[in-house]
Amino acid sequence: MDKYSVTEFTEIISEVIDEAVPVAWIEGEVSRFKRYPSGHCYFTIKDANSAISAVIWSTYAQKMESLPKEGEKALFFGKAKVFEKRGQYQFSIFNYAKVGQGNINQDLDQLKKRLSDEGLFDESLKKPIQKIPETVAIVTGEGSAALSDVIKVLQHRCPYVEVKLFYTVVQGNTNDVKVIDALKKVEKYSHTKKKIDTVLLVRGGGSVEDLWLFNSEKLVRFISSFSIPLISGIGHEIDHTLVDFVSDLRAPTPSVAAEKCAVDIQDVWHTIDFHYDTMQKSIENRALEVKNKIAFYNEKFKSHIIDSKVKELKNRREKETQNITTKMNDLLKDVKNRFQLHNQAVENLNPEHIFKLGFSAIHAKKSGKSIKSIKNVEVGTDIKVILHDGNFFANVKEVAGE
Repeated sequence: MDKYSVTEFTEIISEVIDEAVPVAWIEGEVSRFKRYPSGHCYFTIKDANSAISAVIWSTYAQKMESLPKEGEKALFFGKAKVFEKRGQYQFSIFNYAKVGQGNINQDLDQLKKRLSDEGLFDESLKKPIQKIPETVAIVTGEGSAALSDVIKVLQHRCPYVEVKLFYTVVQGNTNDVKVIDALKKVEKYSHTKKKIDTVLLVRGGGSVEDLWLFNSEKLVRFISSFSIPLISGIGHEIDHTLVDFVSDLRAPTPSVAAEKCAVDIQDVWHTIDFHYDTMQKSIENRALEVKNKIAFYNEKFKSHIIDSKVKELKNRREKETQNITTKMNDLLKDVKNRFQLHNQAVENLNPEHIFKLGFSAIHAKKSGKSIKSIKNVEVGTDIKVILHDGNFFANVKEVAGE
């Protein structure tokens, strides 16, 4: 069996492509089109199953009557070029001819209309979102930026909420079943262990292809019958998927989804203060009313019966005042206890707490990148080990594993 270096093998691949397909016409749909100040245009040509990186150099772009548009289907004439240093190839386009709107977008529009006609997006089916939930489930990718953003918002706005994490793959057209499995786990947890009040299904921004998973008919139909109120926070504000239409509430970003799932703790305290002040004023007004009645009867009758009635009114006032004060103190005590419990739960999610339990984080000293697998480290690599009370540096002498 022949043995090649990486360079030799890549050069062979380049020669094979040059000989087998010197030039070609490719039919596909335009995605992620962007023209740079240099005049070069970079985008992706895709169909339902595959995608190719493409470029129109400024020299050719200037000669074209019009440039490709997002979602447009066209025939592209050009040549494949292998970039040996990166081990990647790109299709350089010399000319193109429009075919029409991409079948993928047409299929999506047709699916959206069909599901809408069935009533899956009706407002009457939307479940109300609880304003002050006890437990919120987050369904997203493990270690994702979206998860970090949501946790930060929840810690700041509503630390009284208990958070449960359910990880899933949030990219790839065939991974809709994995998202469904994660949502099934949420329902099972809610029914068998502790009730989940709200579910946040979140994912950060990306290309149309990255978010296409959330246009799955299977996923949309599952969410339409999902038993727990669900807020979707997928992509950026300009991104819309079919999951957004079927969810009980759509948020433009993961962070906003976190904001919409529960009221701010400051608003809770303001509401408590408002009701306390209202009750206090009511007590004062009632006391003044009783006092005026006592004065009236004292002036008018001056008798034992009136004195007895006055005493009764005084006792009733004191009892009412005591009852209201007791209820307010119990309410404040309950809120404070819940706040402390939920704050401790959120604190347990703090990375510093995890470090104090004996865990550490490892980064490559030179690049600063996090090392999460032995596949990312080689013998001789200088590493930085982060503990809860400081850092130290080391050198990898041996790598062992699968």
